[in-house]
Amino acid sequence: MGVYTLLSSSVPSRELFLGGIFRSFLKDTTNNILKRYKRDNVDIKIEEKSPYVTACTNGNIIKINYNYYQIQELKEKTLQFKYMRGFNGHELGHVLFDDFTILKKIQDLWRNGIIYPLSKYESKISEEQKMCYDEILSVMKENENIKTALLKLYLELDNILADSFVNYQVIKRLPTYKDDLTYILRYMRKKLNSYDELEQSKLTKAQKIFIYIHDYSVFDLLFDVDDELVNEVVRLAPLLEKIKVETDSEIRTVYYQIIFCELWKYIKDCIQSSQKEQNDSSPENENGSTSSIGNQCSSENEMEDANELNALAQMIANASMSKRPQNVFSTSVMQKTDGIFENTSLAEGSDGERQQIIEDIQLRMSDPVTESDGKFEQLLKAYQKEKEYIEKEVEHSSELNQFNDSLDFKNHKNLLTAISRQITVKDEQKDIYERVFQKQVLITARKISERIKDSLIKRESMESCAGYYCGKRINFPAIVRQELKVFERNKNLGKKTESAFMIICDESGSTNGERNYYLRMASMIFLQVAEILKFPVGIIGHKAETIYSDEVTSEQKYADVVLNVYSDFANDDRDKYRLVSMTPCGCNRDGYAIQFACERLLKREEENKICIILTDGKPNARGYTGFAAKQDCKMLYEKYKSKGVMVIVAAIGDDKREIKEIYEDSFLDVKALEDIPKVFSKILKEVYKI
Repeated sequence: MGVYTLLSSSVPSRELFLGGIFRSFLKDTTNNILKRYKRDNVDIKIEEKSPYVTACTNGNIIKINYNYYQIQELKEKTLQFKYMRGFNGHELGHVLFDDFTILKKIQDLWRNGIIYPLSKYESKISEEQKMCYDEILSVMKENENIKTALLKLYLELDNILADSFVNYQVIKRLPTYKDDLTYILRYMRKKLNSYDELEQSKLTKAQKIFIYIHDYSVFDLLFDVDDELVNEVVRLAPLLEKIKVETDSEIRTVYYQIIFCELWKYIKDCIQSSQKEQNDSSPENENGSTSSIGNQCSSENEMEDANELNALAQMIANASMSKRPQNVFSTSVMQKTDGIFENTSLAEGSDGERQQIIEDIQLRMSDPVTESDGKFEQLLKAYQKEKEYIEKEVEHSSELNQFNDSLDFKNHKNLLTAISRQITVKDEQKDIYERVFQKQVLITARKISERIKDSLIKRESMESCAGYYCGKRINFPAIVRQELKVFERNKNLGKKTESAFMIICDESGSTNGERNYYLRMASMIFLQVAEILKFPVGIIGHKAETIYSDEVTSEQKYADVVLNVYSDFANDDRDKYRLVSMTPCGCNRDGYAIQFACERLLKREEENKICIILTDGKPNARGYTGFAAKQDCKMLYEKYKSKGVMVIVAAIGDDKREIKEIYEDSFLDVKALEDIPKVFSKILKEVYKI
């Protein structure tokens, strides 16, 4: 038994599928495909909803219900994985190939008594279809509740046929999802009612025909029986097949509406049945006529007229593979095409045509599902890697607290302290970084890095120097001159200085708003520069007298001092996401943060040790104010300066004069927040003597 087989059997399903790893796994695959199609990224959410909810999308987010009863029926995690991945592929198909824009337009116009886009092409449809179309419009005008119910019913039919189209397109055009989606369709197909079960049920003709349309369109299921309704599906089959391959969204929608017209006779029976039930149940007066209670009764009657239609729509919704939310938008481009009905005549349903349809379906369903492509093992590897990472971070957090406990904070004794290191990074943090910060961070970091890098290369250039008694290369001019030192060597004109940096960010309440934005941005830029130029950097934020959350215990706790360790000299790609969570509140006990950061630097082996303080005000906390607080910071500054730590403070607030009194020549006046990256560039040049 392999290591990942053992892991699969030991990890709980909920932990595997509801954790961030599976979500990220799906999201990466999804957005890589969207990138190829030059489409915007979508978000993915794994939820626990009602057991009868499947999946849905609005074009911007894909939601998958882990609690869907068919997923829970599957005891093997590999099959659950295939099921959920298949749902993801199906919803991605809606995002890529479906069109939500036209759906929104249909709803808006339908409410005004217009069936779009069929109204544009009514001259091209058959006389019988035109008659049905006119009847539908007439009914819509007469009864507002029926109009609303008809729209609801149409949207459910639209959803069924859109699912049919999407499944075909995904299987044809997205091979990475073919196996998983095919597995879903076959599993669901096994759960469908048989013909005998449907016949024995008390379903109306309208309910049955919609079930037959749904089962044929989505699951390639057609009963081989001589039945009025089954024969109707056979008659509609050519058009249903056209829907699967038609990529023009407007034309495809017209096909949906033609199907709706073809089913009108059954829909009409629903309306008449509701009206009959309503009349039969209404109280009668002495003459046998139905009593009237004014407009209120009329309104109630209209509502009753739509009951069976609403029930029909709800039944279809419950049977649908997935649900497209209403009133959403997509970026699909609609093409306008004329002459689209040249080959849309419906089959007559002869025995030969019927048999051919059944054989085609059998052939499609006989294609074997290939073996797993190793995607599940990839998920397990990612899960195991994440588990190891979390364990490492828990140890790291413990080490940071032990380090803090080992320090002698003379002026900060008997304080409740919290050294916080965020162990897991939330997807929301990644999204915010990528949306708000990433572009500017990369551009600025590259500019700074190139400026510094070019200078470093020049300093590290080699020069050929003569005048040596021995060596590997002879200097021939020296031989001609009959000199004794005839050898030459390369001389290094300069050596890159190895440096370690520590950045202290003021997270007190006064840094809220724009200041906090630029502090985060600046820290991210410096972190990116460090990654490019390959030097270690630590970044901490500090605040005082505030509440903090212990991620391990999820408890809210009070602390006199909170130090948030965002980066600790390691090349951790998640540190930039951690910086997103920098949140201002409370006060600032600068001395504590300075001592922690500088002691951390002194543990480094690099030649140069630089501590950069970003602050907007003088030290200020309970029992730590005025002259005493400033003297504490000044004492620590001089102490660590004597130990070889270069302490530089960049002041961004209103207390610059008092800050300068503390740090003297190490004070940098940041006149504008957006200049912080320039300050970093200046510091780097100073450190590297450029």
